[in-house]
Formats: sequence, C-alpha cells, structure tokens
Amino acid sequence: MKAVILEMTAHFKGAADAAKPKAPAKPGDAGNGAPVADAMKTVDTLKAKMKAIGMPDPIQETALAEYKKLSEMNPKDSEAQKLRGYVEWLLEIPWGQRTEDNLNIAEARKILDADHHGLERVKERVLEFLALRKKTGSKKGAIIAFTGPPGVGKTSIASAIAQALGRKFVRLSLGGVHDESVLRGHGRTYVGSMPGEIMRQMKAAGTINPVMLMDEADKIGRNGNHGDPTAALLEILDPAQNNTYRDRYLDVPYDLSEVLFVVTSNELMNIPEPLRDRMEIIEFDGYTTLEKIEIANRHIIPQKLKATGLKPEEATLTKAAIMRVIEGYTMEAGVRKLREQIESLLRKISAWTETRGEAAPAPSTPRTSRSTSASSASPPRDGAERHRRRDGPRGQHLRRQHAQRRGVQGARLRPAQAAQAVRRRHRGLGQERLQVREAEQGEVRPQRL
Repeated sequence: MKAVILEMTAHFKGAADAAKPKAPAKPGDAGNGAPVADAMKTVDTLKAKMKAIGMPDPIQETALAEYKKLSEMNPKDSEAQKLRGYVEWLLEIPWGQRTEDNLNIAEARKILDADHHGLERVKERVLEFLALRKKTGSKKGAIIAFTGPPGVGKTSIASAIAQALGRKFVRLSLGGVHDESVLRGHGRTYVGSMPGEIMRQMKAAGTINPVMLMDEADKIGRNGNHGDPTAALLEILDPAQNNTYRDRYLDVPYDLSEVLFVVTSNELMNIPEPLRDRMEIIEFDGYTTLEKIEIANRHIIPQKLKATGLKPEEATLTKAAIMRVIEGYTMEAGVRKLREQIESLLRKISAWTETRGEAAPAPSTPRTSRSTSASSASPPRDGAERHRRRDGPRGQHLRRQHAQRRGVQGARLRPAQAAQAVRRRHRGLGQERLQVREAEQGEVRPQRL
C-alpha cells in the first residue's frame, strides 16, 4: 500500500513540474551545458555592458578572455567561481562614471561656512581648486594633508569639501594598517583573495572622481613582516603614477588621477618624508576661547538640543556658562570634549524635565556679604578718593597698628616717613648684629705676632 502511494505521489509531482513554464536562461549561465548560440549571445551582452560603463579597450579584451575561460568550465568548479568573481569586479568598479563639480564658488563658500567656524586656509584652498577648474577645465585631482591636534575639525571639513564640490565622499582609516596588501589587494593565486581597500572604496563611490579621506595616516603600522604600507601610498598619492595604478587582484591599470585625496594626521613627523613631499600640507591650530564660544553657540548647542529633544526655550546656555565649561572642564585644543560636556548638561536638563514634569531651575546668583555687595555696587574710585581714604582716620589707624607691631616710634607719620623709619630700624639692627659677630670672631681669632 505504501509503495502504491509513493508511486502515485511521484507521478503527480512529475506531471506538475512538466506543466510549469521553464525560466529563460540567464546570461551568466552560458557554459552550463548551453548551446554555442546562447554563449555568443552572452558574450555580446557582456560587450554591451563593458561599452556602457566606459571600460577601456585593453581591459575589455582581458575581461572577454577571462569570460571565455569561464564559459568552458563547470560552474561548480572552484576555479570557475574565482573567474566569475573577477569578471564581476571588473564590471562593478567605475570606469567612466563621474559627477559634475559644483563650480558656483559663492555657493561652495556658503556650504563650507555652514558647519565650520574659522579654518580660512582650508576654505581658501578649496575655492582655489574650484576656480582653477572653472578657469582651465582641468579634471585633475589634488592631494591635501591636514595636520593638527584632535578635535579641530580635520575629518568633518573633508565631508564638507565633498558636499561643496558636489562629489561622492568615501573614508578609509589607515590607523593600525600594517600590511600593504590591505591597500593593494592580494593576487588571485591566493584562496579568498580580494581587491585592496582603494578599489573597494572606488566601487562604493561609484564614480572615478570622489573625495577620498585617508584618516590617521600617521598611525600606520610598519613591522616589516608584510611590507610597508607607506610605500604603497607612494604610488597612490603620486600624481605622476596614480593614473596607472595597478591593484594586485585586478591586475589591470586603473586611473586615480581625478580623485581628490584628503590625508589627516596628528603628528606630521610620523609620516615619512618621501610621502610628505607628495602632499600639500595645511596645519590646523587650536581654537581660542572666543572661537570655542562662537562654535558652541552656532553649531554645538543647536545640534545637541536636537539630539536631546529639547527646545531652545527649554534650555539655554549663557556665554558665562559656556566659558565656565571651557575653562573648568576642558583642556584641549579642539572642541571634542566641549561637545561632550555640553551634551551632558543638556541630558541632565532633559532628564529633569521628564522626571519632574517641570522646567529646570534657573541658576541662582551666589550669596555675597554686605561689604562685598556694597563695594561691588559702589562706583569706581578715582585717584583723589583713594588718597583721601589712605590718609583718613581709618588709614592712620591701620598705619599706627602696623608701626606698633614693628616697634616704630611716631605712629602719625605718613606712609613714606613710616617706611623710612622701618628701614632705618632694620639698618640699625643689622649694624648691631655685625658688631656682635665681629666680637665673637675676635675672641677666637689668633693674635698676630
């Protein structure tokens, strides 16, 4: 009975599969037992794709040769999977796609000023780059190096540059990289080999002229076992060589000359000198207290109010409060710690309003003594007023007490006379001590014959 049921089930299943329409063959399935016509059709499709993305002719020949090898292999073979991945990488990286630069210098200046206060040298350099492009029509990139203490805006200004130019922005962290294959990739002979970070970032950007940020270039590791990553950067950042950059995995020349490279570092001396010579170095100085107050009012406080869910009428920071935070709770050249402290203050205000259902109390003025308040409320004294107070009864009384402590006769002397009497008294005491010392030495001094 079981055998009959199983046979009937298999019969109906086969009939249902035969009734389903067959899916058309995919272009990537050529070589999976497909006829020659379908293989040629797939090659034609591949040629159209390579022409559409602007792939150079020599690289098209390489891709076609690899694809022909793939079409003759079993798709389940490991070597076929490697070839498929290689051809897919050649088709996915940008070859001719680029973004048009925003040549409106006034608009670019407005974008740069929106999120950054100061940094005039950086902004001027970006505007010079735009003006040169507008004047000459050149498509060449640039290599700019920002160096300075942490928290002064090196990384954030790079994204603002990309926004001002209208370009894609990608970021590559170089801190701790100790193997040059991370940048250049591995050869295809290795199992699990992939392109380097440079080509991966170009694939992520999708254009051949992005703004590429190379962050923390002074913290590259160099242990000598896996090559020197800074030596790999010499080819990437050299305008005379990066138009034929060759990744080890792709093994075809690639043009990086239109990329705008921005390199950041804290200690410029940790970057080798041959690499420094290829960069245009711009130094970032620390902010002054007034600049930090301006940055806090323009940028930090509005951002943190939005982050904490507070409205401007619910929480405000006065100039004195910001200065107290800067001088008492931050010891830095940048504004990173100031950003954290302001966020902490606004979090406490937000927690107060949510837990108690009322607005946070306003800061109370410190309690002062009567003499302090009276003196602070009195107008400033001029020279005659100061002399009158000094020579009045109160001043004479204080001088009398002072003279009595020092044993000076004539307590009603004026200040200059009292000081002269004190000096005379000290001079007399000094002479008496000298006479006593000479007498003591004379008792033990041998008599000359």
